[in-house]
Amino acid sequence: MKRIAATFLALATCAATSHAAYFSNNAFFSQVPTSQMGPVVFNNLFINNAPFSITVSGQVKVQVPPGNVAGTLIEWSVDRPLDPNYGTSGMITTTTLNGFSQPPANGTYGNTSGATFSYLDQYPVVSKSNIPLTLTNGAANWVQITVQSGTFTYTSANGLHYLRQQFQLDGVQLSGVGGQWLLDLPLTTDIIPVPEPGSALTVLGVFGMLTFRFRRQS
Repeated sequence: MKRIAATFLALATCAATSHAAYFSNNAFFSQVPTSQMGPVVFNNLFINNAPFSITVSGQVKVQVPPGNVAGTLIEWSVDRPLDPNYGTSGMITTTTLNGFSQPPANGTYGNTSGATFSYLDQYPVVSKSNIPLTLTNGAANWVQITVQSGTFTYTSANGLHYLRQQFQLDGVQLSGVGGQWLLDLPLTTDIIPVPEPGSALTVLGVFGMLTFRFRRQS
């Protein structure tokens, strides 16, 4: 009996939150990693596609020349096409960063800033989950930083629309012989469906009825 009830509850939950696939295809670099501080001499970043997320992992190295150099240290964009047949539901996005920035040795570096963020291109404000970035003397250590957007109502639309992940970070070398500036990460963007109030109440009602029935039988 308990197995049947558990199965029924799982089916009710799935029915309450079921939709078409969220994405229509895998993610890709809509802007490959670039830098204003020197050439990108090493880039093994790769994209992992999951049912409700994209993760960019790996390392990037920028060859910084000697002397005073400033500008965008690294930036890129990743887009994943959305399925126009998904439908409507509540949503939140989350952006999670783990990694570090390591400037070349034997130099002096300024404090700079940047941001990494995720959003749906047709909901660029309410869907944005933004992580501010700071470098202290060119370095940083990011440990499981997660920021989420507020809850918003998402409705799929015809045409090409995307879940977009962007990374933008400035750097300043005040003096030094230059060398390779290393950025290491995984960076994950999640899109999380939020059950509609009516669906959530339905699931809670089913759970309540099953609990009452078990109590009567025990």
